[in-house]
Formats: sequence, C-alpha cells, structure tokens
Amino acid sequence: MVCRTVRQPHAFRTKRIIYLYIFLSSDSLDSCPSDYYNPQQSQPCPRLISFVKQGPLGIRLAGGNAVGIFVTAVQPGSQALVHGLSTGDKILQVNNKDLVNFTREEAVILLMSLNDEVKLLVHHNVVEYENVIGKSLGDFFYIKTQFSYEKKGELCFKVGDIFQVTDTLVNGSLGYWGVIRYTNGEKGVVPNMVKATEISSGSKPLDGTRSFFRKKKEVIKFEPYERVVLKHPGFMRPVVILGSVGDIARERLSLEHPDMFSSPGNSNSQLPFLLFN
Repeated sequence: MVCRTVRQPHAFRTKRIIYLYIFLSSDSLDSCPSDYYNPQQSQPCPRLISFVKQGPLGIRLAGGNAVGIFVTAVQPGSQALVHGLSTGDKILQVNNKDLVNFTREEAVILLMSLNDEVKLLVHHNVVEYENVIGKSLGDFFYIKTQFSYEKKGELCFKVGDIFQVTDTLVNGSLGYWGVIRYTNGEKGVVPNMVKATEISSGSKPLDGTRSFFRKKKEVIKFEPYERVVLKHPGFMRPVVILGSVGDIARERLSLEHPDMFSSPGNSNSQLPFLLFN
C-alpha cells in the first residue's frame, strides 16, 4: 500500500485541508507498516495474505451471503495463523475470486478446493464481526421445494413449500441447511442442495404426468430447490366469497379483522368479495 498526503496550495487555502490518496494493488496490499495492523481494532487497510497450503487450512468461518464471510477461529500453528490471518478478518477474495453473496457453505467448499497457493484478501473489522456474532447473522435467502421429503429428525415438506435459509453450515458441517418454514415459523434442518439432489434423483416429475412421445425410461432432471424472492404485491388483493353464507362471512371478516379485510363500496354493496392486504 502506498499512502500519499497532498496539501492544498497555500494561495487557495482558507482552511487546512489534507487529502489522503490510497493506492492499493495486489502487490502492495500486504505491505502495510508493521505497527499499522492491530488485531484488537478495526482497520481500513485490506491485507493480502499469501502462503502455500500444507494440509488443512485450519480456518473456521462465520457469516454468510447476507453479511459477508468472517474468520471466527484460526488453528494454532497453521500457515494461515503464521502468515497473519486473525479472528475478525472479513475475507473479501480467495485467489482473486470475489466472495460477495457467497454463502458460508460455498465459502468453505471454495477454501477446501484450493490445492497449493492460497491468496486471501482480508479486511480486519472487529465492530462488524462482533455484530455478526452477537446477532447470529449469516445466510439469508428463500427456497421453494421441488420434491416431497419426509425423514425423522428433519423438517418434512411437500412440493411447493417455502423456507427461509438461515444457515448453510449447520454445526459447522456440510450436509444440512438450517431453515424456517415460511407459513408457520417452524425451525429445523433440511438436506443441502447436494444431498437433496441425490435424494430427489428418483422423484417423479412435478406434474406427475408423462408425454405420449416421451420414452418410458427417460429421467427428468430438476433442481431440488428453487431460489425465490419474497415480494409484497403492493396492492389490495381480492378474495371472492360465494355461496349462501357469503354475506355472513364477509361481515364477520370485516368486523373481526378490520386490519386485514374490508368490503369495497358502501355498507349496501352487494359485491361478493373482500379486499385484504
């Protein structure tokens, strides 16, 4: 890192203004002054840590796609620790690959796949790290199931169920995702994408039908989970209530849940529906 301080010319200076230009490059990121890095404080200077992999990396990760990937522990005696990796470091890049939007599971798989040279671009940020750990922040995205599944000790689901994924590395191990069922808030675990792909490989097509022109032994491949986004429509949606008890149902819904339902028009309206938000 090269830091240059430039002062405004005296003739145009009304106040003492100092401009600090910081030039960063892959060759200079690890050249911060030795007294600049303090593992007890947050630092604005990214660092490039480079070493040759010799066995397991010895790194434990926290965070996820919602907040970034952080180092939460470094094994004593490991090359990562010897070369300056520290708890509280946020990993920005791995071998020039940006980790933005990486889940914790994806980050672990990427680090495990490294063979020889390891280059980690990190930024030490104690405040952000403590916020992630203190509030248990990490992964956050929604999935829609594309197959049915039932197993003791895990959340059961059918085709079309929606889950919020909060942890892609349950108990620090690959294989399961920590999720919350969207409809009722039920918490539990489901197989991760790799495991679910193996389980669902023998599942039937989603519509349960087969084309007349399709070969009988043809296997239809589909993703076990579909990434979805939660969106609010932003407008009132109509609910149609028909039948002999329609008037009673509309009246009770309007009276008992006025924050959710309301009949259009005046009280004498004969329209057979309500609106809810």
